[in-house]
Amino acid sequence: MVPALHPRLRGLARHPHAPLAVAAGLPDFLSRHPHFQDHPVTNRLRDLALQIRQAKTPERAATLAAELLDLVEAITLMHHEAGHAAAYYALTPASQIHLVRVTFDPQEIPVPGFHQFAAVVRELPDTWPQDEHEALLELACLLAGPLHTPVYEGRYGQAHMRQDVALQGTDALRVEELLAAFAEDGLDPEAQRREAERLATNPTLLPPIRELARALFDAWEEGQRDVPGYVVEAVLARHLRRPRA
Repeated sequence: MVPALHPRLRGLARHPHAPLAVAAGLPDFLSRHPHFQDHPVTNRLRDLALQIRQAKTPERAATLAAELLDLVEAITLMHHEAGHAAAYYALTPASQIHLVRVTFDPQEIPVPGFHQFAAVVRELPDTWPQDEHEALLELACLLAGPLHTPVYEGRYGQAHMRQDVALQGTDALRVEELLAAFAEDGLDPEAQRREAERLATNPTLLPPIRELARALFDAWEEGQRDVPGYVVEAVLARHLRRPRA
């Protein structure tokens, strides 16, 4: 299932070299994400890149480049949500944070203008976080999404990708709230952020994030509305142990 092409198609069409630059960025992207090299979508991406290079008109090349970026963007988005989920699973106890599901339904958490959408739905008590340590863990889990989001290199590739997967919306507001709370408590917010980033980028998170990203992408492409929390946790449990309260 490839989403409807969005307005970036116009931008690609206005820059004659952009589609070729998009195609040229694919080998590097795939080499940095070997866990997708044996995935069926990889052949589709390579075929699109070849068709871009062989396109007879700029309009056709732009259409193909936008389609390629739609798929790449879906892959990056699933890594983003897998980053959040893996961090919550590895850093927080189930008694505090419950991973309900990963939803692909933009109506569940409305965000205007998004053609592709995914979000980790979680349940947490009103008392979370209740101390500096829990606040640090929450910050790490929020930052894990963007920190594990792949970048599509190339002059035009990233420029024409929507920033759906950046830290934004309620997550961005929550990060700012946590940093402000650290400052109010006399802690250095930048030092806390660095420590949170260290926790979020622990190498042990990479294998489960990669496996979960593939599983989420498959579910999205099959047209599923969401992936239940027990499925998400089953993937993560193959690599991680959840801490006790």
